[in-house]
Amino acid sequence: MFRKNGKPKVMEKHKPGPGMAGLDDDIASFINSLVDQNSELINKLEHVDSLKKLADRTVLEARKEAESIKTEAERRVAEIIAEADKKAKAEARKIISRAKKKAEKESRNAVNAAGIELNDKSD
Repeated sequence: MFRKNGKPKVMEKHKPGPGMAGLDDDIASFINSLVDQNSELINKLEHVDSLKKLADRTVLEARKEAESIKTEAERRVAEIIAEADKKAKAEARKIISRAKKKAEKESRNAVNAAGIELNDKSD
């Protein structure tokens, strides 16, 4: 029924002849109907096979696209994290600088206030 290449073998219709001398028209018609059905089923099978191959290619392409999207997303996430880290460090340096300046100012004020108090007590 199948050829060596995997394709279905198409059957030809039977024509009444010397080999069918004992068969009546109903049987010949029935056999021809089966041959027609077989041909139709072969065509449907080939169509389904074609659709399966298309689906397989589509799935493969979708996987490749998903991997590409994932790679790009991971790259972008790394960029965002690096930028956020850079901004956070810059902000931390500013906060530390302001805190140092404030501490120095408060320290000077405290030293000045203590100096005034010491001067007041020594009088």
